[in-house]
Amino acid sequence: MFAGWLLVVGVWLSLPGGVGCEQSGSDSVPASGVAAPAKSPKLASLVPAATDLLVAMGAGDHLVAVSNWDTPRPQIAHLPRVGDYQTTDWEQLAQLRPDVMIVFMAAERMPAGLKQRADALGIRLVNVRTETVRDILQTIRDLGELTGEPQKAAALEQKIQSQLDTVARRVAGRQPVPTLLVRDEAGFALIGGDTFVDDVLKIAGGTNVASHLPVRYPTVDREQVLEMAPQAIVQLMPDAPPGVVDRARRAWQQMPQLPAVRQQRVFILTDWYVLQPGSHVGDLAEQICRLLHPSDAPATAASD
Repeated sequence: MFAGWLLVVGVWLSLPGGVGCEQSGSDSVPASGVAAPAKSPKLASLVPAATDLLVAMGAGDHLVAVSNWDTPRPQIAHLPRVGDYQTTDWEQLAQLRPDVMIVFMAAERMPAGLKQRADALGIRLVNVRTETVRDILQTIRDLGELTGEPQKAAALEQKIQSQLDTVARRVAGRQPVPTLLVRDEAGFALIGGDTFVDDVLKIAGGTNVASHLPVRYPTVDREQVLEMAPQAIVQLMPDAPPGVVDRARRAWQQMPQLPAVRQQRVFILTDWYVLQPGSHVGDLAEQICRLLHPSDAPATAASD
């Protein structure tokens, strides 16, 4: 499962319309400009984060299909998987006939014929954006409008915002901890600034030592990591098995010069949602807060 996560995250981060890149205008309809929804619109989601948000707000009953990379959960286990960022199962979509298909891609990287085939089936494309925490909260509102469930969306937004506000108050006045955010086993694929994880880190009382790099999701070398000299390392590896976690820990032991390694402040989070800009951003903030400022955080279990 972890290898699958690495593949989907790598593909996702490489797309200009995916995390880490600007989303330009598109022939598809932006979520914030959706027209009045059908009485009970049927949705196909090719965006795992959007699927998660719909389920979390209690609007999962609108889903008739999900992406190939959605994490198996009871709420969506029965739904057919109809595609990802590279392929689309039009045969299944022709049978399901959703009113809307949710995507996350820039117009210039939209696969050839996607809009034409969607139009032929009467499926409206809605582009969502979940690169930052602000984007996530806006997407919740947009999905509430799209499904005709604004109250459910508002409740989820309030829950997440309350979590984030509580964490921010907990660390107010504390010195931010210079932290390296890592998204692979080797420790060289990082998470930079202007991302939802960077936002979460700031809220949780950290400062991102890779935020100065020119791209949102950079890959660096050993010397660059050593130059950053983080006081803490937060490694996000969803569903990583114990063997992968052990190898990651051993890799850091090869860099004893790092303050984070010397001080034993390397934290590996393996919850399925840690790289997903969805309904668990508040939970991620609470986890990182507890790790960076243990005296200020509640006694909840860490991922690893």
